Amino acid sequence: RSIDILKNKVAEQCRTLGAAQVECVEFDASKEEACIELIKQTVRYYQGIDILVLNHTAAIYESFFNSNIKTNIENMKNLMDVNFFGYFNTTMAALPYLNDSGTDEQPSQIIAVSSLAGTCPFPQTTIYGTTKHAVQGFFLNLARELRICETYRNRVTTTVAMLGLIGTDEALKKTNKHLHRLAADVRKTAQAIIAAGIYGQTRLFYPYAFGIVPPLYQIFSSIFEFFGRICS
Repeated sequence: RSIDILKNKVAEQCRTLGAAQVECVEFDASKEEACIELIKQTVRYYQGIDILVLNHTAAIYESFFNSNIKTNIENMKNLMDVNFFGYFNTTMAALPYLNDSGTDEQPSQIIAVSSLAGTCPFPQTTIYGTTKHAVQGFFLNLARELRICETYRNRVTTTVAMLGLIGTDEALKKTNKHLHRLAADVRKTAQAIIAAGIYGQTRLFYPYAFGIVPPLYQIFSSIFEFFGRICS
């Protein structure tokens, strides 16, 4: 997302929806210091943070062994820096401010937008899916840690949104056109994500029907492994 698009398109949409103040900050999610500075600037603009929505991503969609080992290592490091550590570092920097603004009656919220690719293996998503597994592993554990920690209990909640194909311009560019009819509506997706955060829901699958995918994978993968063993 370029800073020009943020200022001219996204910011204008926010104002149209009723936002009184919109500030756009360009930063590199792969850099810890940039994540920390982003939060500092946000606090300077708004004097605090009530909700943190993490929704940046980098992606590589290809068979793992299309590239050599050195390239795979570099790609894994780069995507982990952006997709996982970008979320992690931003969250750690924001947590004290979220705790300050949260109350028992109205906790602050952390919403980590992730992918169905982080719940089970999908073709051509080995590196990307690994980063999303890391995101979901950390934030689901963080939700539990926040509930049992006296400092943060009832003051900060965490929601992980595990999304299928959403009809954004960027997503539709990268997917087969035959899959476009399965794409979820962008506005409805955003509404579902925010509602899950407000109500303190730990995890969200959207579209909702996709929640059946991980258990189905576990069931059928076991069957496939069983028949693979008896036929070998």
